[in-house]
Amino acid sequence: ALDPPIDLVQQISARLHRDQLFMQYSRANPPIHVIVSNGRVTLIGIVASDIERPQAYSIARMTNGVFMVDNQLGLPSQLQSLIMSHRKPRHRPH
Repeated sequence: ALDPPIDLVQQISARLHRDQLFMQYSRANPPIHVIVSNGRVTLIGIVASDIERPQAYSIARMTNGVFMVDNQLGLPSQLQSLIMSHRKPRHRPH
């Protein structure tokens, strides 16, 4: 038998890839990473539209054994602004 967290990851990933919205994404390099710990699921990655975020949440939340979903999926534009906000100015030594 599979470990429950591994099994949940596989179930959620399979359900995401069967959904029409997410069929465009390659299984070899999925943009959505599924992390499971004690029935708590974290979705991390980049999706193409605002429609995909709640759909991914619903798919994960409706999976048996899932008690909570932390949806950290973002849009490409949000990723760019996050990267820019974390860039620190470089100080040159005098």
